Amino acid sequence: MPALPTPDRWYTAAELAELALPDMPGTERAVQIKARREEWPYRPRQGRGGGREYPVSALPETTRAALARRELAAEAPPPAVVAAERGQRDPADMRDGTRSCMDARAALCQEVDRLCLEYGLSERQAAQALVDQARAGKLPEHLMRMVPRANARRGSSGSRVLSLRSVQRWLAARAAGDITALAPAEELPREAPAWAYPLMKLYLRPQKPSIAACLEWWPETAPVAAPSYDQARRFIASLGAVGKNKGRVGPRDLKRFRALAIRSFDHLLPGDVYTSDGHRHDREVAHPLDPSRPKRPEIISVLDVATRAWVGWSAWTDEAEWLVAAALRTAVVGAGIPAIWYVDNGCGFRNRAHNDPVTGLMARLGITSRNSIPYNSQARGVIERFHQTGLIAPARQSAAYVGHDMDREAKQIAFKASRKDIKTYGHSPVIQTWDAFLAWVEDCRARYNNRPHSSLPRVRDPETGKMRHRTPAEQWVALLPSADDLGVVPPRLSEAEARDLFRPHEIRTVRRAWVQLGARKYFSQTLDDLDMHGQEVRVEYDPRDMGRVWIRDLDGRLICEAAENGNTRPYFNDDDVQQARERRATAQDAMALRDESAAPILLAEPPAPAPRELTADELAAKERLAAEMAAPPKRDETPKERWWRAHQTLEAHAAGRPVDAEALRWARGYSQTPEYRSHEAALEEWGADIFLSGLGGGQASA
Repeated sequence: MPALPTPDRWYTAAELAELALPDMPGTERAVQIKARREEWPYRPRQGRGGGREYPVSALPETTRAALARRELAAEAPPPAVVAAERGQRDPADMRDGTRSCMDARAALCQEVDRLCLEYGLSERQAAQALVDQARAGKLPEHLMRMVPRANARRGSSGSRVLSLRSVQRWLAARAAGDITALAPAEELPREAPAWAYPLMKLYLRPQKPSIAACLEWWPETAPVAAPSYDQARRFIASLGAVGKNKGRVGPRDLKRFRALAIRSFDHLLPGDVYTSDGHRHDREVAHPLDPSRPKRPEIISVLDVATRAWVGWSAWTDEAEWLVAAALRTAVVGAGIPAIWYVDNGCGFRNRAHNDPVTGLMARLGITSRNSIPYNSQARGVIERFHQTGLIAPARQSAAYVGHDMDREAKQIAFKASRKDIKTYGHSPVIQTWDAFLAWVEDCRARYNNRPHSSLPRVRDPETGKMRHRTPAEQWVALLPSADDLGVVPPRLSEAEARDLFRPHEIRTVRRAWVQLGARKYFSQTLDDLDMHGQEVRVEYDPRDMGRVWIRDLDGRLICEAAENGNTRPYFNDDDVQQARERRATAQDAMALRDESAAPILLAEPPAPAPRELTADELAAKERLAAEMAAPPKRDETPKERWWRAHQTLEAHAAGRPVDAEALRWARGYSQTPEYRSHEAALEEWGADIFLSGLGGGQASA
């Protein structure tokens, strides 16, 4: 809706002239505006074209009020036409009170007719007799109850009696028309108050302002004063759901208040339509490849629309393109190929694994793909509602439940406890393992398929004898003969065809006939027989069965199937370990049964060995060790002294003087170090007198 012409709105001079002086010829308007605009405030024009813009506040207050009234009158919706002409009313359009009043008046008029015929009275005399009997309370009980209704007054105590004039008026109205002429005129709907349109312009905004805020923002230039809070509240409450929300919510949310079409599935048979959707699990489980990293897995479920049977599913740590293909694969293998695949437009359901014209699952299996309208989840209510019953309700039983309605404090306590256990032990009892999670989902599927479903036909339970709805499994079995008669039973795949369907894969390198996925290792002797050590292969896996993988070359040819820990051998055979344990136990028993008299001999200290004489070499080594221990400790050599020693050794060798071979080898190696080269550079730069002054006197003179 356009906004009211408030002072913060700006116009060009031509627009302002058109608003302020609409009845004046264009030339005169231009002259008037040119004479006035020099005194008006302005700003540079915000759009393209340049020029100036002038505020509405530049106009006189009376002109601004007139503009507001004109704008509201032009934009306000025309009043609804209600009420039909008197005498041509349809009883079906009447309210209950109006129809009751009409029937009561008709009954009293019939009583007047009876009195005329039975006693030979005139119409006036019969009407007077009816009035007198009503005032005296002598009318039959059923007619006395109709007197207050015929009067069309509030209350039903009967204190208001009939008047002769009223009865004559009813008789005349009946004579002029039909029985509907006796109905009182209904109160016409009140016209909307003058402030209703400005109020709704402020209220119907996507920011969803409150009524109090709308009244606070009421424009000063509005043609009418603002209503009170209670007046505005009662008026908005009288509107319909669409009327009070259109503009506050978008078209998508407005669907909640409009007509809903319910789809029938009575004509469908098993396998006609499969529908699928993803659900972020409301519980943490251990990562399948790294148990120390808990994750909330993504579960893709597939339902048969005709029977509501849960026919397939897949799960992984994150949403992926192949995850939907894996779910469809399990549904096709377990229940058969569907005729129609009905899903939304998400990227997980529109990918190459599904829709490739040659290799996609849709083309290979002959499935017709249908997508729902974007942002129209109501069209797929079958799968949307399933998540509550099939997955969310069972997950609430776990301490690791993290749904939006979980208590925040309890959720935080469980989170801290699980992370502490993982840090200490590498796992936590709060966090379910991946294999246990897969078994839990499969158990949920079995319970869901064998639980009565409210949308399926009712049958009598053979055990209890009570009426109940069919379960999805029973509905599948019940409809299968009809599909068989028509030749439309969902076809099944052979084991070879199922093995060749799409699976998720990773590129890995073979190491000694082993391949690794995360923390899991898989072995096949075929990899060793084909000498594939160091080669890259494509490792396909089934998220629901991580105990084996399928290994293909990079061109897609199947090489082998590898088992988890397929070449793991025990450190020792169980038989050998058991025999060693028995021998150890026998030896312990034999030691316990030995003669106790041998204990003192076993516990006695052995005699000390006789001292022997040291040889000459041992005595000399002993004396050298004593001398070294008695000598004072040597002072650590400084870098400058170490350089000087190597420098002297190399100079002596260059001059032909005899030098120790070990010292010469060390000096040559040390001369290649940065430390030696830096000292040589300093000697050359500063000279021997200055640079060697820091050395001891004996070393420098040497």
